[in-house]
Amino acid sequence: MKSCPDWITQFYNCDDKINLQSVLSGFCQADDQAVLEPLLLDAFEGQWPCILPSSKERLWFYALAQDERTLLELKRVLAAFLGSADTYPDLPVITRPTDPAEQILLAQAPSGVIKFCLLEPREEYAKAQQRVVSSLVLMLQLFKRRPELTSTARRPVGRILRDFFTACHAKDGGVAKALLDELRTNGSLSQRNLLFLELQVLAASQKWSEILYHHKLPDLMAGRVPQRLYRLLLRALGHLILDQIQSDGFSPETLPDARFHCQGLCPLFLCTPPLENHASFAADWKLWAMGSAALGFTPWDRLPDFVEASWQRLAQAWAGCELSDSKSLSDTRTAVVVSDDTLVPATLPVLALSLDNAKQLLQRTLMAEAQEQAEIVETLRGMPGETESALAAEPHLVALWQSLKDQYDSSSYGWCDWLAELTAESPNLAQLRQKVLTFSSQWAVKSFSDSALLNLLESTPSDDISSVLRDSLPLLIDWLEQANVYCQGEVWSAWLELMALDTIVSDQDVRLAGLLLDKLLADSFATETYISAIQCFEAIFEKSSSVRAYGYSLDIIDQLLDTSCPDHVLIEKLWRQILITALKSWSRLEPAQQALSRLLAVEIQGQEALEQFPQEDNDSASDTLLPDLFGKRLVIYSLTEGAARRAAQAIGGMFSQLTIDLNHDHVATASLQNLAGKADYFIFAWGSSKHQAFNAVTKIRRDLIYPQGKGSSSIVNAFLEAIS
Repeated sequence: MKSCPDWITQFYNCDDKINLQSVLSGFCQADDQAVLEPLLLDAFEGQWPCILPSSKERLWFYALAQDERTLLELKRVLAAFLGSADTYPDLPVITRPTDPAEQILLAQAPSGVIKFCLLEPREEYAKAQQRVVSSLVLMLQLFKRRPELTSTARRPVGRILRDFFTACHAKDGGVAKALLDELRTNGSLSQRNLLFLELQVLAASQKWSEILYHHKLPDLMAGRVPQRLYRLLLRALGHLILDQIQSDGFSPETLPDARFHCQGLCPLFLCTPPLENHASFAADWKLWAMGSAALGFTPWDRLPDFVEASWQRLAQAWAGCELSDSKSLSDTRTAVVVSDDTLVPATLPVLALSLDNAKQLLQRTLMAEAQEQAEIVETLRGMPGETESALAAEPHLVALWQSLKDQYDSSSYGWCDWLAELTAESPNLAQLRQKVLTFSSQWAVKSFSDSALLNLLESTPSDDISSVLRDSLPLLIDWLEQANVYCQGEVWSAWLELMALDTIVSDQDVRLAGLLLDKLLADSFATETYISAIQCFEAIFEKSSSVRAYGYSLDIIDQLLDTSCPDHVLIEKLWRQILITALKSWSRLEPAQQALSRLLAVEIQGQEALEQFPQEDNDSASDTLLPDLFGKRLVIYSLTEGAARRAAQAIGGMFSQLTIDLNHDHVATASLQNLAGKADYFIFAWGSSKHQAFNAVTKIRRDLIYPQGKGSSSIVNAFLEAIS
């Protein structure tokens, strides 16, 4: 064995329990030294990455790398090599020492150290030790042969998640999928988190069947189902079948199909759902009641008062059950017979946590990062009652579990508490990021105050706090829309000012800023607020100036032009700045974007504005790729009339033989219903519509085309994608 560097000697001799000799004898026999030596050789010779074993209560390993990028890359490779048979599947990266030995390691590797151990002793523990050591030796050999990456730049996880949730909110499944791939490559999220994000990508892509029949869905549903997942599954059922059943008036013939789709989600309907008792979530309560009734349960006594009695009578008649002679939820724990030949299992797929399992998980929280700690708490919340009772014999573990529950208790915690923690002295920013990511979807409506949020935004928060606020913005917007909570216009203007201070801006930030500006324009606002908001958007766009960001900005110009009393001077100034990007990248723009650019330029600057654009190529080969739509009819429904008109002009320029009709009716008029019946293509701008019109159209046809936004660019892109 070669001589050790001083820091390795100090690591193994820092106390009586950790020294080099005890490590060598802790898991290897004398004749197995050849297996151990390759594992330690890199560290002895100063080569990185390296892995150091340590024998404490059981066999532990510490993996070190020269920088954060290599460390995360090493973590992914380790997870692939080791699996979960002999070690825990999650490999935590520690950045704070729990003893003097780890302090020595972190002095050598400030970016963090991967710490993991063998599972609890079993009959073949020695063989497991041998397998793990052999795998680590082989892994290090192969890791050194990998090609070097040309860049060490990595985007922070919170930054990627901000873009991801923005794309999901805009129902842009393609961009969301690309960002999910980036998160997978980053390697900082657990497989459970990545799986849940994958379901959100499917939701953004409106692939409802793929959500409900995902092969890994049972893994996510094991134990306690998080509220965010609960709502996602209910709404997937709604989009797939239950919404249409309600719209059609609860036809009895639809019950077998509803029952078929609900069977796989039977655990959701076995007890009262974890939905907030607030009228904003009435649609979710109705979906749960329909699923419960379809499976033979009687949910009517569990529904809140805001679910109309008339709706309940219709649903009861549809399901063919009455409260007096039907099974209650508490009476159906073994099985639910839904037909003569179908037996639906009604037992929850509980992740049974024994007392030993619970102890191990609680101990892991002491060294876990914020993300892993939140996941462990979610798992422990699903422990059986007898396991939690047995913990009473361990006072220190009971105290730890109670502190964790208090820390992550969503029933008494909410947005105002989160904001208060964020502004406290020395806040734990990593933990606050994880709280808003994991639990904000279930925070109560009463926990939010737009005044408290505005005060924080206007208080010039520090760079670190500003970063947390910016990264949480898509989640907050989604929560506000789901809960139907109003925010004063000054809040959106203050958010834009905060985003404008960001030094690095992505194209999704431009989309997010456009969403904030759209919310501001939908409400009353002061002239000063309007001017400030547009100037902030201009600053944000200038920092990105990508082709994709240009596409998003076209929708924003539409919105500005269609607001009441627009400031044409300010809009023209913003348009000139945006147009610079278009002219620099003109050849990279899609024909539809080029057409819309010309239309907007003429409307804003006059007919002479066409002179600044390159000459149109009427013989472009791309025209031959467009389908022949001779004799076809397109209907565009949108309450944003200017955007619909521009979109019709752009589409008409590409398809001269296509008949295009526009409709802006707020209710189910005869004209709207007539157009829905005879159109070959129907574009429904969901971001600029009324429920009455939507219900009328969906009763006639289900093949609607939904733009991602309400602007002309989104409408044109949605149509071109639909006919491709």
